[in-house]
Amino acid sequence: MKFKPEDLPLLNAYDWVDGEMVEVKKRPRGFTNDDNVLTVSAEEGDGFADYYGEFRGGCPYIDPTLEKWAHERGHFWEWVNPGAIALYEN
Repeated sequence: MKFKPEDLPLLNAYDWVDGEMVEVKKRPRGFTNDDNVLTVSAEEGDGFADYYGEFRGGCPYIDPTLEKWAHERGHFWEWVNPGAIALYEN
């Protein structure tokens, strides 16, 4: 099964609303490449994926909700490079 960015779950995030930082729900920014592989950016500053894990003990991090979402569909996330993760079938 091929997935599109709009298939991704809404995740907890923070954003500026009327000059205040508030908790919001949003989807990670993603795209489907020429091979129909769903890829998600780790460079949006939203914290959904962090290759270097500067604020998470130095280990690569993928949001647990994204991990669960992929697992429930028989897929997993793999790092493409420090700036992106891609969804692949198990």
